[in-house]
Amino acid sequence: MYEVEFKVEITEEEARELFAFFKKEGFVDHGVKSQSDHYTEVRFFPDGWYDFVRYRHEDNKYFCTEKIMEEFNGERIRKEIETEVAEEDFTNEVFANPNAISIEKNRRSFSGTWGDLQVHIDMDSVKFDHSENIRYFIEGETLTEDKEKVGYLRKEMENLLTRALGREIIEAPGMFKLAYEKL
Repeated sequence: MYEVEFKVEITEEEARELFAFFKKEGFVDHGVKSQSDHYTEVRFFPDGWYDFVRYRHEDNKYFCTEKIMEEFNGERIRKEIETEVAEEDFTNEVFANPNAISIEKNRRSFSGTWGDLQVHIDMDSVKFDHSENIRYFIEGETLTEDKEKVGYLRKEMENLLTRALGREIIEAPGMFKLAYEKL
C-alpha cells in the first residue's frame, strides 16, 4: 500500500477546534492513545529523503512499520508495510538499537469519509527533547494501491486540512525528521 498523508503543525487551540470540526462532520472519534515510537533503522538519500523502520508500542500491541520511498512521475511517494509483532521482538529491536530516535506522543484519531475517500485523521501532541513546550500536529491520511492516485489524494488531504483549519497551511515534516534534525 502507498501511504498518502499531509501533516500540519497546529496550536493547542486549533486542536480543540478541530476536535469539534471532525465530530460535526460525522467522523468517528477513536479516542486518545499513547504511542512510543522507536526509529531503529534509517537509510538517508543525498536529496534529503529517507526510508526507515519504526517499532511502535500502542496500548497492548506492538508494530513494525517499514516506510520506503519510491519515485513515480517525478514525485516521491511512500510505500508502507506494517505488521503486528510480539512484545519480545519489539523489546529486542529497541534494546538492540540504543541510538534509535525515540518519540513519545499522545494521538487522538478519527476516521470518516471526505467526498468519496475513506480518511484517517491523527492529532498528535508531542514533547520533543529539543522543544520547550508540547507541540501539536494534525495529519490527514489515506491509503491506496494505485501509484497513479497518490498526487490527487495528497491534494485532497491538503484540501481537507485547509478547510478544517480555515487558513492557509504549510506542510510539516514527519515526526522522525522533526526529532532527528531538531526542528
